[in-house]
Amino acid sequence: MEDVARQAGLSRPTLYLSFPGKQAIFCAVVEAGQDRLLREVQGILQRPLTLHDRLVAVFEAWSVTPFAELSRSPAADELAGDGFTFAGDIFADGLARLVALLAEAIADDGVLLTPGPSALARARVLVGAARGFKEIARDVEDLRGLIAEQITLTVPPRDPR
Repeated sequence: MEDVARQAGLSRPTLYLSFPGKQAIFCAVVEAGQDRLLREVQGILQRPLTLHDRLVAVFEAWSVTPFAELSRSPAADELAGDGFTFAGDIFADGLARLVALLAEAIADDGVLLTPGPSALARARVLVGAARGFKEIARDVEDLRGLIAEQITLTVPPRDPR
């Protein structure tokens, strides 16, 4: 906490007034990061692209970029090993908000004119698969490819005719 306080230009007692410990600081950072990512996702979903291309861009921002940044971090093993269990509610809330945004975009696109699962089910499949792919991906390019394949399987490109 001493190092954090020094970097923030605060005394330790002042820092402890807002954050009782390192986990509270980390949770605040995670929450702020998720809020920023969700705003970015909303912007991506407004772009004049095909649904497929917007979904690829969303998962590039939501999954691929953080995966790449974490894999370059010297603290990656420590962070991944913890599983962020203490921030579980924050992550669950962010994922639920992401699913809702994706379901709305899928429904608005008219992809449901084809037989198959609901927009919500398709959004949940995409988000769940992307989370699982981070566990098995060999590297960033592998993750990117797995997600793109899942998007194509879940929300097939529409015939432009």
